[in-house]
Amino acid sequence: MSKVILSVSFLLILVVAAIYDFKKREIPNFTVVLLLFIAAVRVILNKSYSNVIIFAIYTLFFFAIYIFAERRGIYLLGEGDIKLLSVLSLYFGFDFIKVLFLACTTGFAMGLATGIKKKTYLKTYVPLAPFVFLASTLFEVVNYATFNH
Repeated sequence: MSKVILSVSFLLILVVAAIYDFKKREIPNFTVVLLLFIAAVRVILNKSYSNVIIFAIYTLFFFAIYIFAERRGIYLLGEGDIKLLSVLSLYFGFDFIKVLFLACTTGFAMGLATGIKKKTYLKTYVPLAPFVFLASTLFEVVNYATFNH
């Protein structure tokens, strides 16, 4: 039961971040802090301490991409996206790569479709958090249905 409460809480906070990102193009820090707290509780309850190592690796990886791209004038990820994705790596652990792949694939497809429609093509900005929310929700639902029924 506590796993379901954690999952629902996580997704509810994630939907707030997604809506905020969609409307204002920024992810509020309070949502990231709350998600970090829930992810830490999940790590402790599941005794999945390897997730902490995964979290550290992905955080450094996303930060390196951010610094490298920004120095070249390329803006791939915002600071809020980095914080959000890092927290998701703590929450999902090894399964994070699946969530990331699904979020990026759907986000890229939507960005491409929007770019073609607006004739801005690859210069189109699409907020990532809504796609992270959709991918996380899909993953949690499939994971719950697979392991509980």
